[in-house]
Amino acid sequence: MRFMIMLMATRETEAGLPLLVQDSEMDRFHELLSRDDALIAADRLMPSSAGLRVSCKPAGEGCTVEAGPFDEGRMLTEVMVVEADSIEEVLERVVGLGRFAGGGGLEVEIRVIRNHAAQVEDRSASAMEAELRDQMSMLNNRRGVKL
Repeated sequence: MRFMIMLMATRETEAGLPLLVQDSEMDRFHELLSRDDALIAADRLMPSSAGLRVSCKPAGEGCTVEAGPFDEGRMLTEVMVVEADSIEEVLERVVGLGRFAGGGGLEVEIRVIRNHAAQVEDRSASAMEAELRDQMSMLNNRRGVKL
């Protein structure tokens, strides 16, 4: 399964300062995930002052664009996509990283990534199977064979 690890922004990261987790420890964390073939992607984000927020109204009534910085709500400073057998496995790795958090602490969110491609593939396969069953039934009915 795939999981997204999201490190929440702090005042320091929003000011453009490095993460409170020492860079060398974060690099080591990435290396360990890579060595175990678990790391799919890892990227640090620029502060929200370098971003845009787009809000779209329902039914195509238009969108508004707001330039950063954003100060309300929870924002991200880094995202990682990892492969693991369970969320507990990811949690164990993240808790290990937490021991290197600086004075401001470290807040991380872990989410399961829904595999949309597999769901579409499963639906397509099911539809094809149903179509094949219908065709087989139709052919067997022409031959007088009962299933």
